[in-house]
Amino acid sequence: MSGIEEIPNNSIFEKIPLGILVLDSNYHIQEWNKVLENWTGKSKEAVLGEDLRVLYPNISENRYQNRLKALFQGGPPTIFSSQLHKYFLPIEVKNGSLARQQVTVSPLVSKLGEILAMVCIQDVTDLSDRVNAVKEMRDQALDEIKVRKKVEADLEELNKEFQAFSSRVAHDLRGPFSLCSSLSDLGLIGDPSIDVNDLFKRVKKASVEGMRIVNGLYKLSGLTSDKLIYSKVDLNKMVVDVCDLMDLDIAKANLNIENKCHHIFDGCAEILPQVFQNFISNAAKYCQTEKPLLRISSEETGKFITVNFEDNGAGIPEKECSEIFKSFFRLKKHSKLEGVGLGLSLVKKILDMHKANLTVGTSKDLGGARFTTSFPKTKPVS
Repeated sequence: MSGIEEIPNNSIFEKIPLGILVLDSNYHIQEWNKVLENWTGKSKEAVLGEDLRVLYPNISENRYQNRLKALFQGGPPTIFSSQLHKYFLPIEVKNGSLARQQVTVSPLVSKLGEILAMVCIQDVTDLSDRVNAVKEMRDQALDEIKVRKKVEADLEELNKEFQAFSSRVAHDLRGPFSLCSSLSDLGLIGDPSIDVNDLFKRVKKASVEGMRIVNGLYKLSGLTSDKLIYSKVDLNKMVVDVCDLMDLDIAKANLNIENKCHHIFDGCAEILPQVFQNFISNAAKYCQTEKPLLRISSEETGKFITVNFEDNGAGIPEKECSEIFKSFFRLKKHSKLEGVGLGLSLVKKILDMHKANLTVGTSKDLGGARFTTSFPKTKPVS
């Protein structure tokens, strides 16, 4: 019986602030202290000699039986932790739930040499509740940290988008303001051959276009599809007006624009020019050939007016076609050129508000990029 202590005097059990019971190998109760009497409401006299498995059927479960059997056969002490087993004896606490127990079972030897099992039960309900409360506080703190980090990331993204949007506004306004400046310079020269009235008309037109861009971008920042103001849009006139507005950029890039648009459909005339201005701007910037060409054409396909933008540039790699409409995305081969990668995402937003489709591919005729937009001919029903 080496390593197994003899059973102590029963009075010792009453001085230990734990629930103590002693079992023989047949699970008959040999000792039951006052702590257990208080917890269970069962007196010592009532339970001595009774089979613990009859009083508490859960003890017949294999998770208890296997380890207790090993102990009765001379095995080492065993522990039933509150984390895995929750309780050894199902004892109710004040709120009706079962008390959590940390249980240690140690072998003892009787005066007759029989191996007994001393079961020491510690009620850790309060401790477990405090631990769980701490865990909940920790989890709540971690959740709050995650939320805060997400908010910070969202704010950073919004700030980045705002800065890019501001950059886009400045880029779009450069056209009319540059035109106004150039026309004003012509007027200041005092050349009698210059038609001053025509000059003022062109300055006026450029100023109006500048205000239209400001108003369009301002509205675009807060517009939703149901707030769009629809009117008849003449595609040919829109292309001509945008080309006049971007005359300096087009001339600087030596860009040739073929306007083959001749359809009219319902759209928002305040923001749609941004789509054409963006495609023309991209063609001027990225179509790096000796004779850059942008062909803008329209055709009627059922209930839609399809507008194609085709150039003779290097095109867009197939693996990047699905990415180019995301905010701040830049084609790898053009990453060093001026730009923030917001233009096409604004185009996508405008087209989405018009319930228009947008696809990108390769132009069969020109060999470069081909953007195809399909607008409903009439105002779509919300």
